[in-house]
Amino acid sequence: MDFPSAGISLAYYLFLLLVLRSAEGQIDFKEPLYMKFVNKETHTNVSRVVMAQVVFRNGASTVGFTYPTDRYKNKRKYWSEGYGQLTNHGKRQNFLLGRALRQRYGRFMSDEYVPNEVYVMSSDADRAIMGSQLTLAGIYTPVPTDQKWHSEIDWQPIPVHTLPAYMDLVFRNRQGRGMIPNRGKCRKLEVLISQLPGVMKFRSFHERHPNLYNFLSNKTGLNITHMEEAARFQIFFSILNNFGYPLPEWAHQVFPEPLTLVRAYALSLPTFYTEMQRLKTGPLLRDLVKHIQSYLAGNESHFLYLYSGHDVDLTELQMEQKMVISRFMTGLMRALGYTAPLVPNSCDAVILELVKDLVGDYYVRGFYRQFNGSELHAMSIHGCDYLCPLKDFFRYTARVIPQDWADECDVVPAYQSLELEDPYDIYD
Repeated sequence: MDFPSAGISLAYYLFLLLVLRSAEGQIDFKEPLYMKFVNKETHTNVSRVVMAQVVFRNGASTVGFTYPTDRYKNKRKYWSEGYGQLTNHGKRQNFLLGRALRQRYGRFMSDEYVPNEVYVMSSDADRAIMGSQLTLAGIYTPVPTDQKWHSEIDWQPIPVHTLPAYMDLVFRNRQGRGMIPNRGKCRKLEVLISQLPGVMKFRSFHERHPNLYNFLSNKTGLNITHMEEAARFQIFFSILNNFGYPLPEWAHQVFPEPLTLVRAYALSLPTFYTEMQRLKTGPLLRDLVKHIQSYLAGNESHFLYLYSGHDVDLTELQMEQKMVISRFMTGLMRALGYTAPLVPNSCDAVILELVKDLVGDYYVRGFYRQFNGSELHAMSIHGCDYLCPLKDFFRYTARVIPQDWADECDVVPAYQSLELEDPYDIYD
């Protein structure tokens, strides 16, 4: 068999692959595949948090597809919630995220819901919208005031804003004006992505695992030809594990490895180079930066901004559907300076705080929160220490924020070698 058991070392904090060893050889990385967590004990002069922006994944969900040889294709029996829907565990995850945010920011927020205090944006996927509502329920559990509208229900409606997929620039990279699925796609980004399989780093992976796609095709009855199609099985088998369903025997030959590495590669595809980060993640980062700039300019702004996204887009619920990994979390992390492959877990969150010190200076600080741990891990944003001075934060983010996304997307490059354009050179 071409997929021997691999000895894996995982950096626990982000489930990031540290080393992959196999009979075909060893993949060495030029930097450790874990976040640079910094010592925050040396910074005690922060007086208050004046803004918090939280970008998070939906909680645990059911599988998003099935395949011809799938023993769990009976939807009514195994996936009664439906495909790609939040599970009860996922609902609790999002609710507890809200509770954690209330615990952290409660002293800066009202106990009651105040409209100009929080703004919520969600991708147009059921589980993302539901996840945002549950997170809000954890933040704003009604207190015994006039907001308590029902004696037996500790919940209140709070608006969640969303756009149709064909108009969603932040989560879906679309800027269409009509109900045409492919309108508004970034042509330049698609061209750049199409060139990546020829990059040495991806060729090297395929050379190490030449039979992976054929193996998956033979076992599943699908025609698997590229990373994204293979990566969805890492998600699929992870969900089976979460539900306690036994995996098919053949799955143990490819899961967790090399499929976890496949997914890490697939997640990095659209943001592999700085130019790609501008086109894929730039619109989201532009929103985050504009909120900070608006506050500093004295304009009315919210204290808390929530961005609820989802892991994969389901184009159709059919047996041989295509799935596109949206990568909004991974893209944001790469745009902030993290070049190692990332595989965010359900309900993980990236948090950017605008803070003010005792002398009135402002800084941005970042955290990563895994759902399976209550601790916030301090992030070093592209070389900054725990507190990133605003001038440094603005200078760095400017390079990955497009001035005019549509104009940049229309400039489709001719085929070119991308080997010299990789500023990080993260894969051996």
